[in-house]
Order: sequence, then structure tokens, then C-alpha cells
Amino acid sequence: MSLSARECMARVMYFESNRSSDDGMLAVGTVVMNRVASGRYPRTVCGVIGQPNQFAPGVLTRPMTDSGKPRAYRMADAVLSGARNPRVGSKSMFFHTAGYKFPYRNMHYVAIAGGNAFYEKRRPAPGVMIASQESIAATERVRMASLEPSRPVYVARHAPTEAAERHAVESHMAERRARETREEIRVAALPPRVAERAPAPRPIRVADARPAYEAAPIEPYRANPRPVSVWREGPEPRPAPRRVIDPGERMALASAAPLPAPREPEALRAPKTIEELIEAGVIPGR
Repeated sequence: MSLSARECMARVMYFESNRSSDDGMLAVGTVVMNRVASGRYPRTVCGVIGQPNQFAPGVLTRPMTDSGKPRAYRMADAVLSGARNPRVGSKSMFFHTAGYKFPYRNMHYVAIAGGNAFYEKRRPAPGVMIASQESIAATERVRMASLEPSRPVYVARHAPTEAAERHAVESHMAERRARETREEIRVAALPPRVAERAPAPRPIRVADARPAYEAAPIEPYRANPRPVSVWREGPEPRPAPRRVIDPGERMALASAAPLPAPREPEALRAPKTIEELIEAGVIPGR
């Protein structure tokens, strides 16, 4: 009888997996597609499923009667559209009913889904442990338990590591070198005479720089401060000539009599006696 790839895929999922498990049906479909792509099996889906003694008896002829039929067709469409079971992978081409044990050491189990144990055939290497069905079952139980809601887990904050501290120091040094470079560029742009008196590099913004002729650098206080020359635009100011006094003039000034104290003007002098007060009308007369 002629069947489509969708019909063959739905039938193998229906008869080979738990009909209530999307994950199990997807795993069976992944094995079928791995065989189709391997080159060691038929190139079609129906050809792989119809091989003798590979899948359940009557997989292509028995009727599908229960409620798992719609699920099988839905998962068949997903597999034919490119969906795969990530735990089965692209190299697993075999499975059997979960719970069975075999003495072969080339069966590397990768997943348990839909009542089946999926495995790869590998040649055992020295010192390499082949995953057992029990270990896969334990992993599957842990995975299913992780899907259940659990209490929030609080992670403690750790102290900064050595690498973090080293990164912070390097960032600080890089920022400091950048500030020094900006200061060197600012000083290089000043006139030569001002650049000679420029202070040592310090953190300063270029926008705050003022013209050098507006103010000279302030020196710290000293007991005998030295005169500080301020460079300004234009010619240098000349000092005023000093007046020289001869010895004769100095003696004459020293022997001169002191000048009398200036007398207060009569109009501004305040009255002091009773008669003056009466005359000035400050107090009434008798």
C-alpha cells in the first residue's frame, strides 16, 4: 500500500512511543530522520520505517484507534518541518523499551523519553565510561524535577576577585595618563615665556584655562618674598626716577621749626561758656 511520509511518521510515533508524550514522539521521529540522513538506511521516511525487524510489528498496517492519533499527526508535521529532540541529537539511531538491560558496552545512552531509552553505538575506548541506562534515568528524573516550581535561590555576593581589582587599577591609571596628556597639550599651546613658568601637570579642564597674561602663578608665602615679575603684553614699564636730596636741604628740613597747629575756624568753633551758649541761643537768658 502507498503511504505518504506524514502517514508513515505518524504511525511509527503512534506505535513506538507513549501516546501522551510529545517529547517521546519527537524523539522517535528524530531517530527516523537520523537514519534517513545517515546514508546507511533507505533515503525515504517510509523506506526506513518499513525495514523488517526495525520497528513494531504491523507499524504500517495496523489501524490507529485511540485518542493519540491527532497527537501523532501533529508531531509528524513538526518533525517533517525540521523539529528535533535536542537530547537525542543527530547521531542516535537506536532505542528500546526503557527498563531493559543488555551486556553490550557499545550502547551509549543519551535520553529516556516516552517509555523508550535512546542510545548511540560507540566503540568503547580505554578509560572512557559508557553511559548506562540507570545514569540516564537518574538524569531524566533530575531534569523533570527541575521543571517543577521551586523556592527562589539567593546567591551571595562575593568579594571582588584579583582580576577585578587589577582592572580597576588599570582603569584608574589610564584615566590619569589621559589627564596628564591633556595638560601637556594645553601647556604646549601657551606662549614660550608662559610655558617656562607653567606649574607641574595637575588635573585641570581645558575649558578652565585662562590666558597667561591675566594672572601669574601664586607662590607660597615666604618671610622675605622675592619680587615676582608679571609678563604682560606690550613694552616693559620703566621705573619712576628717584628724587635726590642734597645734605644741605636735608639739614634745613631737620632744623625747621614745627608748623603751628591749624586753628579751628571761628564759624565752626562750638560755644563752650554759659555766655556763649546764651548768645548762641542754645539756653534761654536770665
